[in-house]
Amino acid sequence: MRLQVSICLLILQIPLFSQAYFTSGGVRLGTENGLTVKQRILKHSTVELGILSGFKTDYLSMGLDYHRHYPIFIKNLNLYTGIGLVAQRFQPQADLESVSKRHGITFTGGIEATLGRVNVAWDYKPMFFLGNTDRLFASNSGISIRYVFVRNKDIKKWEKQK
Repeated sequence: MRLQVSICLLILQIPLFSQAYFTSGGVRLGTENGLTVKQRILKHSTVELGILSGFKTDYLSMGLDYHRHYPIFIKNLNLYTGIGLVAQRFQPQADLESVSKRHGITFTGGIEATLGRVNVAWDYKPMFFLGNTDRLFASNSGISIRYVFVRNKDIKKWEKQK
């Protein structure tokens, strides 16, 4: 009975939680490293722009993803899933004349936490490339550390001042 009551209370509280940020940006470290910016567009929904490059590879990637957030357990802790578009450019350093490009669809699964003005996220992104490419599948995972430029409570504060 206690377990059922606890689960019911947890479910009732979930709609009260959401991302603690409106706009955040920072670095992504992992399979590929680069810059990432995340913007909330709706409650529990964000878009992320990432520009990534690998130290051990000659890839330059750019991706735009939509994420749906699912709050868990405590405020400012979310699981998220997403879908997006990815474009990669590959230019081997040994052959500067040869450039290959590929485009595809990416799926995302991850977890994120926001503490104050710091947002930390880990995710896994499988990528499926379309068309006539040398590779049909790739994946990457990484940790993103972002500074929260605009918090949700900042937006609410500005709205009250109007």
